[in-house]
Amino acid sequence: MSTHRPISIFALQTEEERARTERLVEALEECGPNEVRLAHERVGLPEPHAGAPLASPDVRAEVRQANEWGKLADWARRNKQVAACLLIAAVLAVGIPFGYSVGWSNASDDAERIAAEQAAAEAAAQPIDLAQREANVNTHYKNLKIDVSSADRVSADKIEPLTVDKAKPKPTTELKRIADVDVSKGTKVKLDVPLVNQMDDSNGGTAMANGCEMASLAMLLQHAGVMATKEKLASEIPIVPLVGKDGRHGNPNKAFVGEMGGEPAGQAGYSVYHGPVAVLAQRHLLNRSFKVVDITGQKFTVLLKELASGNPVWVITTTTMQPDMLEEVWETPDGTMRVNWMLHSVVVTGFDDKHVFINDPYGYDTNVPYDRKGFEAAWKLMGSQAVVIVPTE
Repeated sequence: MSTHRPISIFALQTEEERARTERLVEALEECGPNEVRLAHERVGLPEPHAGAPLASPDVRAEVRQANEWGKLADWARRNKQVAACLLIAAVLAVGIPFGYSVGWSNASDDAERIAAEQAAAEAAAQPIDLAQREANVNTHYKNLKIDVSSADRVSADKIEPLTVDKAKPKPTTELKRIADVDVSKGTKVKLDVPLVNQMDDSNGGTAMANGCEMASLAMLLQHAGVMATKEKLASEIPIVPLVGKDGRHGNPNKAFVGEMGGEPAGQAGYSVYHGPVAVLAQRHLLNRSFKVVDITGQKFTVLLKELASGNPVWVITTTTMQPDMLEEVWETPDGTMRVNWMLHSVVVTGFDDKHVFINDPYGYDTNVPYDRKGFEAAWKLMGSQAVVIVPTE
């Protein structure tokens, strides 16, 4: 019986499989002893022997020399070391031989197991993200002293959009730019967009219970290479009181209404609509190779085409991503208008046949899936507001 000389695991892997292995090894190197211990406990493995290397120097060196495989985005670098180590422990549990030579095993099967374990780790992290998001949502409504139990869900065929100023007419060339983009059934898009959390007060930042519009705009600008913070944008957007001395409310079509940070001096915060947001975004793009396009009022298909073109979309939706209404009628200096206290701003980062993917400034994860039909109905209820940043011609 003939035998084969054991060979390196990388020699049996495709380029995609090698990239997965590279991500795992890099994540492993970021794991401290506490994360490794927790990871092994989660998958029911005994804690590794103290000081025992989980990846040999040979494997690490081979990974470092693999620059030609490309530098892929690594979810383990999102300050989620426990999740990364959980994935690694799970991979070890199914027998991926890090640091050892392997024979003529089926590397494709190993790669599929790695992908399955990665998906499982991401799925396990999502309930935690949603729980943290719910806590932020509750903080928001607590600041506003609003009882959301009285909110009504609006049937998609009976939606009457909010009072929102129309966007300026788009040149024909703007719609031609995306006219031929394919968003037919089976299309799937996920963009890599930085996450900005409106409640984050680390590194000298400011938590903004009512600052979802500025946090979402910061994500859009950062995706275009402009390192604008939510705090800087909040200092630049025009602001008017929730209720003026004349007893009339501010108009969110003109400025942010109320306070972003919470409720000082009894002054709550509502929102700012697409118009001032688009103007502020363009101010940060002067002399750059990008421009702002306000696609408010367009069909939902236009949003999908922008996403398929690589352009994330700033939108106004609801906190539930469903068509929920908690309505008031305001008298403003510009006339009577309807508002909805269920309002929320997010960045749409992708879609498939059943979902849209969202970067939510209330949340702690990127590309979180939500029901596509419900989200579309919520977006239409809020006036079909949407702003994109696109490359110039």
